[in-house]
Amino acid sequence: MKDKIAELYKLQKNNLVYSPWGKEASLPQRMKELREEVEEAFVELNNEKWDNFKDEIGDVLWDCLGVISKAEHDGHFTIKEVLDNSYKKFTERKPFLVEERHVTKEEELALKKYFSDKKTGITRRISKKKRELNTK
Repeated sequence: MKDKIAELYKLQKNNLVYSPWGKEASLPQRMKELREEVEEAFVELNNEKWDNFKDEIGDVLWDCLGVISKAEHDGHFTIKEVLDNSYKKFTERKPFLVEERHVTKEEELALKKYFSDKKTGITRRISKKKRELNTK
């Protein structure tokens, strides 16, 4: 499975070199394409058209890799950074997955609330700091 994802990513990197659209498409354009594919996937999900849903989810994956490859190409970040950050984030938020242990719905909701409150606190501190800087 890892190899297929790596192969798809290599195709997306090649898309930046060999495809006229791939060379010209901006990061916002690629994000728009990704959003459209997600919307198409929702339609197929709601219609319970599983073969079509599978195809649309594949398109979502393709476009997500395209966004990452474009951002990497433009020097914003690497796919390794995206994967490392994502792994860190979700292993902190859901440590029971790494531990391979079952949790109750209440435990999972408590973890979700903890990280939501933590994020809200950070956002409030940043907003307060911005207000302080604007009044100086």
